[in-house]
Amino acid sequence: MKKGRSIMALLATAAILTASLAGCKNNPSTSKVPAKQTAASQSTAAEGKVLNIWCWNDEFQSRFNAYYPDVKEIAKDKSTTTLKDGTVVKWTINENQNNNYQNKLDSALQNQASAPADQKIDIFLVEADYALKYVNSDSTMDVKKDIGLTDSDLTNQYKYT
Repeated sequence: MKKGRSIMALLATAAILTASLAGCKNNPSTSKVPAKQTAASQSTAAEGKVLNIWCWNDEFQSRFNAYYPDVKEIAKDKSTTTLKDGTVVKWTINENQNNNYQNKLDSALQNQASAPADQKIDIFLVEADYALKYVNSDSTMDVKKDIGLTDSDLTNQYKYT
């Protein structure tokens, strides 16, 4: 299933903003994530029917659910959000105490190539402290080149994001 550009633009923009505004300071690991899958190898044929978003708390999830206009239904346990077009957003939230979030995210990203389509991570949020660890890896896509956002889509972002 093709995931809409507007959803991706909103989520990418919100993820960038959330990462830039994050106030928590943890001891980031400086090791690279050895990814087995590059952005170029991600094909639409391998896309699943679920949009998987990873976060370290429920702040982004609660804002998404409250303000994204296409939210149709939120599961009672808040584990999923169903959009009006039928897209299911699955939330994976791991607290970041003792680098728990980074460790679980790193492990999941290392297994992306072999993960079933509906379990691949589509979007993950990171704190500004360790964003470069992921930006400088094969685990992320360029929001302009690979996703198709434009300079005008990003005009209100902080320069460093």
